[in-house]
Amino acid sequence: WPSSRPVGPTAVPPSAKMDGTRYTGEFGGRVDVLQVVRVVDCVVAANVLLVHQHRRAKDFLHVIVTPDTQRCAILAQKWRHVRCCSDASVLSNVTLDGVAQLLAAVGPQAAAKGAPWYLQQMLKLGAVAHGVQGLGTHVRIMDGETLMVQPADWFTGSGVEIFDTCDPKGRDHRQIGDGWNHERYGALYYRLTGLPPAGSPVLVAHGMSMTRQHARSLLDAFSPPGETWRSDMWVAHSLSRLCDAAAETGFSEYYYYSS
Repeated sequence: WPSSRPVGPTAVPPSAKMDGTRYTGEFGGRVDVLQVVRVVDCVVAANVLLVHQHRRAKDFLHVIVTPDTQRCAILAQKWRHVRCCSDASVLSNVTLDGVAQLLAAVGPQAAAKGAPWYLQQMLKLGAVAHGVQGLGTHVRIMDGETLMVQPADWFTGSGVEIFDTCDPKGRDHRQIGDGWNHERYGALYYRLTGLPPAGSPVLVAHGMSMTRQHARSLLDAFSPPGETWRSDMWVAHSLSRLCDAAAETGFSEYYYYSS
């Protein structure tokens, strides 16, 4: 890269596509919510309220990973299902400064993109894998500045992740992949796994359903030989294999997990 492109995206076969119109049955297990945010602001507080209103099952945890633990604690006082987790406690020996140093070693574009963008994605994967603050086996990740505006099913009745909940009209006419972004996402994934990412225009949609088992499997694949997800060495191992020319969008927790 950039003299040679990674293997192109693989189209998702029709049988693997799922949305709210193609299955019946509601998942009976607990589904927790995870958000990784820098600041616990009014948008995060509003989303806690909206998720609670729109979820049919009320027995779930809403875990917030943040350095803003003081304001998170205030929110947790209002909502007994909210749990706060310091961002520094999710991954072993992984810090913002440490990620910045790894990116600086990759090159100027990686350094310019910045450690916060990379670290927040890795915190999501790590939080699910480690089950921080009691996160269960089935988790819905929601980006920080998002709101749940209507009810939605995140898992099938058998507990399988739902990746595509968009309007099925016109789906077959949408282009597979995400252009240059997708190829840049795919560069690191191919380096780490030897496989191309699954192509879909709806996998990066500010949220994703994940299971602990699949998150751990992904991080095992990203770990150096002889290590597993438990060591958290997958963070440095992944960042050290970034290509600077692709570093502007060089990592995607959602593309990688769904692939």
